[in-house]
Amino acid sequence: MKKIISITTIITIIMAFLIPFSTFAASLSISMSGDTSAKVGDTITVNVNANGSNIGGVSFAISYDKSKLTLVWSNIGINNGQFNANSGMFTCYGVNINSSVNLLSLTFRVVNSNVNDKISVMVSSVEGTDPAGDEAITGNNASRVISVVAPPEPTPDPIPDPDDKPNPDDKPNPGDKPSPKPENPAQPTQPVQDPAKGNAYLKSLVVYNATINPTFNMNIINYTTSVPFDTTSLDIKAEAENATSNIEISNNDLKPDGITNVLISVTAPEGAKRVYTISVKRDKDPNEVVAKDSNNFLSSLSVDVGILSPVFKKDVYKYIVYLPYETENINITATKESNLSTILQDAAKPLIVGENRFNIAVTAEDGKIANYEVLVLRADIYTGKLELTEVQNSEGDVIPVDDTAPRFKMVYLYIAIGIVLAIVFGFLMGMFFIRDRRIKNKFEKEPYDIDEEDLDEMYDEEIFDKNEHHKEK
Repeated sequence: MKKIISITTIITIIMAFLIPFSTFAASLSISMSGDTSAKVGDTITVNVNANGSNIGGVSFAISYDKSKLTLVWSNIGINNGQFNANSGMFTCYGVNINSSVNLLSLTFRVVNSNVNDKISVMVSSVEGTDPAGDEAITGNNASRVISVVAPPEPTPDPIPDPDDKPNPDDKPNPGDKPSPKPENPAQPTQPVQDPAKGNAYLKSLVVYNATINPTFNMNIINYTTSVPFDTTSLDIKAEAENATSNIEISNNDLKPDGITNVLISVTAPEGAKRVYTISVKRDKDPNEVVAKDSNNFLSSLSVDVGILSPVFKKDVYKYIVYLPYETENINITATKESNLSTILQDAAKPLIVGENRFNIAVTAEDGKIANYEVLVLRADIYTGKLELTEVQNSEGDVIPVDDTAPRFKMVYLYIAIGIVLAIVFGFLMGMFFIRDRRIKNKFEKEPYDIDEEDLDEMYDEEIFDKNEHHKEK
């Protein structure tokens, strides 16, 4: 008996641990609701709902026939939800779903459909996660089918019975009092307008010089066709269901190499109006000569390391980038300005020390080529002494540097100084020589007429003895 009790206790404890996990296991179910039928031109709403427990995130894809349905509005029914109308993907994360909730509502307009067509809006690729993001949950796919129905037949106005005459006995009694009016009659917020009445449908629509798609149906108002360049307008015969309706065909001059919307307007005598549209694509003139694009410019040029110099301009074709020794690679990104041009660019390569040239050739549609060049200078490894082997001039040309040039410059300077000093010394010596000759010549001709100043100069220069001259004098 004790053994049975022990076993029962163990089973109870195990179930106590298992029941919470099964209770909080995540589950996800997708359902759809909304309209199930519509006429061409009507708007419909489709709702995507989720029912589950312990759901922290949901994603799915929406798909439908875009030729028959046009998305006009979307409304997200849950926080943190996102819907991409182009891709049709819906995602929401950071939520806590434990009951039925609306995730997304979509409003479509029914177009280009025939009566009795079945149009499906489908939800697929349904995936979910628990709040912690640890458990992946696969949900079910779902769909909503919309049936295209015919518009109701117009109800003709009742024809009054000529024999229906007013009864003389129905005249009011002069003694009767009119019913009292309410003190505060309810006033409508805006007047109610009666819709236009009458039959504005086409009975037949024939285009003799083109084939319209889809085949004519009185309930379809949009059609397409294509014609050669020689066709300048559509040859249309349209017949209204109501013989008294007015039919007007407009915008029937077809544009070459373009699309023209030809309009067939049907107006009933009672005021109803319906417009049928034929979108016509006319070929371009085969004899037209189209000038080719000559744009061979880049719209942008950039590098992932260093700085491009000068700043990019599309009509500047040479650039330079200085990089340290530690940079071994560079990526150059070039974008063409015209979609009709092509780019041929040197492939990326490891940088060597010194010059690395990258060429970018842009070819325009007409064949003209523009060549852009990026010169990448990678520095040599630094050893504690700066040795320049080449420099760049103001025009961007790289020229070698001769390390003996400074010594030769000093030699040239010394030689120039020596020549100048020699010229000055020779000039001074010449002046002294000329002056001495002048004094000697004067003394020889007139020895006693030399003044004291000239005599002192001649004495200082030991031309002769001053005292001896005085004795002779």
